[in-house]
Order: sequence, then structure tokens, then C-alpha cells
Amino acid sequence: MIADDVRAKLLWAGLNLDPADLPQTRSGHFYPFELVRAVTLTWLFSGQRSNESPG
Repeated sequence: MIADDVRAKLLWAGLNLDPADLPQTRSGHFYPFELVRAVTLTWLFSGQRSNESPG
């Protein structure tokens, strides 16, 4: 179980994810930013409690 304040911080970070937040190699990002963002949002909202709604 994740505490509400930690969950809120995770949601905020996921919704405000920026390409500059990701580590880079010499050839650029390891994965495309769009893929990382999609997986992040999927992970965050798949664990949503049944009595919660987005936003």
C-alpha cells in the first residue's frame, strides 16, 4: 500500500515528466520519450483505486 502523499507525488511527477528528466547515453535517450511517457502513465493509472477518478 502506498501512502496518499507519496502517491500524489508519483502522479505529479508522472504527469509532468519531461525529456530532460530521463538519463541519456552518448547517442541520446535509450528509449523514445513517447514510449517512456506512455508506460509511465499506464503504470500510474493501472494501480488506481476503484473509488478514485483521474483529475
